[in-house]
Amino acid sequence: MQNTALGLVGFTIAMVVIAPVAKAEKGATDFLADQADAIVVGGIQSAQQAGTATTFVLAVTRSLKGPFDPGAVLTISGPDPDPEGSFGGQYGLWFLKQTGGQWSALPAEPSTMHPSRYLPMPKTSSPSSITTKSPPSTVHDRLALELAAALQAAPASSRSFSQLADALLQCRESALIPEIHRALHGHADPAVRFVGLAGLVHTSERIAALSEVAGNIEAIKKHPARRFVSSSLCGFHDPSGVASLARIAQSTGAFCAVQALAFIHTIDTLPTLADLLDHSDPAIRELAICGLSRFVNNFPITHVTNPR
Repeated sequence: MQNTALGLVGFTIAMVVIAPVAKAEKGATDFLADQADAIVVGGIQSAQQAGTATTFVLAVTRSLKGPFDPGAVLTISGPDPDPEGSFGGQYGLWFLKQTGGQWSALPAEPSTMHPSRYLPMPKTSSPSSITTKSPPSTVHDRLALELAAALQAAPASSRSFSQLADALLQCRESALIPEIHRALHGHADPAVRFVGLAGLVHTSERIAALSEVAGNIEAIKKHPARRFVSSSLCGFHDPSGVASLARIAQSTGAFCAVQALAFIHTIDTLPTLADLLDHSDPAIRELAICGLSRFVNNFPITHVTNPR
């Protein structure tokens, strides 16, 4: 370890305070589903556009929540449903809100600067392509199955695949999530498999899933779907996964793996955090310093049952 890194720790370690980790009981997609008055699969039949405002007619294929039956036709007003794509003919999953008798489409990607108002999906997609032991009984169950089925049918290199994967990985409320991700994990397409593996990291099978990530990290980090696996490690709170997190962090310097080690900060995280003080990425070095500072600040060990 370089003397400069040790000096930096000596100067900073007593001063750095990291905010506690907040427990993510729900994902962004769960909150979106709760906010919507209706969730439907369907396509635009016709539309009128004036500047950034649009009015379009949406034909419903399937209804996951709300008053609409398959075959219903409704008028939607609001911004362009797909700011980054061509307008007209959009088909996919819509989260709808009713205000004063008028329906509008909620942003389906709330965290992006120019969010799409729907999640595009292949018309051939069917939730029946995902088999679970128990039938879907809640809105969150039906939503997770729709997203997983669409993910399997979407081309792995497409924008819609990324949108669907991001949305599915933010589904945490459904009791079917472990089964759904196990099904995706067994898919022939490696991109789908990696999304399934990323999803399992957030279930009771997290230690086995994390071990598999660590054992296949060289293949994962060369694949375009690596970001789904990497981001799934953010907020990982189980000290039983420290050995796998250390292997991932040392191999890739993955920000989320280092963040997880920093927050867990059990004694066996020390060698890896110390080694990372010399990492070429300043953000990784800062995380390592923050992890070491948690020992000095006497923060409790972060655990899945005590995420703070």
